[in-house]
Amino acid sequence: MRRSLVIAGVLVLIALVAAGGISLFAPFTTDDVAPQHDREPELVHPNESESGFYPYLNARPRFTKRSPVNIIVHGNASRVVQILREETATQWNETREDEQDIGGSAIVTGENETLANGTVINESVAANRSDVNESFVNGSYANATENGSRANRTNATAENATAANESENESFIDSIDPTTAWARTTGATRWAYVTPGPNESGEWVQESMQVHTGEYFGSRVHIRLYESPNESEEWVFMQAHKEHYDWFTLRHRVDSSEQAQSYVEQEFMDQPFVEENGVYRIYLDNGGPSDSDGWTTVIELAYLVPFLLGLGQSGLGRSVRSHLHGLDLARVEEVRERTTVRHVVLPLVIVTLLLSVRYGGIYLENNAPMLSMHAIAALLYPVMALGIPVATCLVASGIERQYDAAVIASTSLSVGIWLDYAYLGIATLPIEVVLQRIVVILALGLIAGGAARQGVREGHRRWNDMLVGGVTLWVVVLAGTLLGYF
Repeated sequence: MRRSLVIAGVLVLIALVAAGGISLFAPFTTDDVAPQHDREPELVHPNESESGFYPYLNARPRFTKRSPVNIIVHGNASRVVQILREETATQWNETREDEQDIGGSAIVTGENETLANGTVINESVAANRSDVNESFVNGSYANATENGSRANRTNATAENATAANESENESFIDSIDPTTAWARTTGATRWAYVTPGPNESGEWVQESMQVHTGEYFGSRVHIRLYESPNESEEWVFMQAHKEHYDWFTLRHRVDSSEQAQSYVEQEFMDQPFVEENGVYRIYLDNGGPSDSDGWTTVIELAYLVPFLLGLGQSGLGRSVRSHLHGLDLARVEEVRERTTVRHVVLPLVIVTLLLSVRYGGIYLENNAPMLSMHAIAALLYPVMALGIPVATCLVASGIERQYDAAVIASTSLSVGIWLDYAYLGIATLPIEVVLQRIVVILALGLIAGGAARQGVREGHRRWNDMLVGGVTLWVVVLAGTLLGYF
């Protein structure tokens, strides 16, 4: 019993350290933020038009501050789509109908959420207000050309865009190949409120189109587009965010709105189909529950288009051995003597299975058009949900000590999760996801410890208390996550 408690305590420590490691590049956030109700919402009127829109999108047709609008384009909707799909460095396309689990939505619910982390990627824009037309605040946009401020503002924007490339946002933008194909998307429904004019009734509408770039089972940027209710007034507003597919929960998790917004800005800057200095930010004060800070991008389209090997022999190795000499070399030697091939195979199996699900999903998405996204998920999810614990149990059964098996399994899964998030370039991570990963890491360690020879021998049965506890914890956390309880 005492050994089991010690092992459980060590596994909890490993899981907490793993969570701390994830937080180095994925700050804790929460996507369950209580919505703020606005009884008399202020509308935004692009380009001094009579028509306008409520600067938030919502899962239901009501005035709640859920997903902030972060891009406005002055131009015809069809022209905007044509530019995105054909004329930007990244070709934006549409995705098949079965790609509906986008933007934090669970397959069983169809819902998604925008996360909150408070990160401002493009800090130069937020810091230098001279590049912004602040007359857009309180729902109206005034032409600033008369006083000559627009030239100063847009010139500052170009300088700020250069400075932004030196910020954290640069790593994300540069990680996407400019020749990547963008795809049309059908994601979870988000309602937008638009009104034709001050004396006319407004209505709740669904998006005109959704587009994305990246892989469904990897990381991608996703945009929803909405157009003016008046054909005579040409403007489009959009909500852009970056998201990744979480194989543990079978959901897309939204990482950042700010990164996606900055990426779209880069797509339109210095392009012949955009007015000179026609990309800048305005303040709509619609921050709310996301990493958006209330500054929205405005794009004005032009009307005319012009591992260390041999450590023992190295200096570092000699230094370590010298430091350990007389302290704990006997214990190190003991560990080396009891190390078997299975001590090496176990971490390789766990990490390989975990990452093969990610890479396998991306490969099938791009090379098996006959398979729907849900079919691919159905094929690969069992590899993670069943394959990892079963393989862990089989390999760990050849390891003598429970402690060794449990620590190796938990540490290996932690490393695999780190590698997965590093590959995806995750910027934010919901608190509930971190907690779920901690429980999963603990569960797999208990499974490995329970399957080790020591546990089977002393428990006089294969299914000892530690193994049963680990399997139960694994099943409960994964099933509960899929059903929406975690």
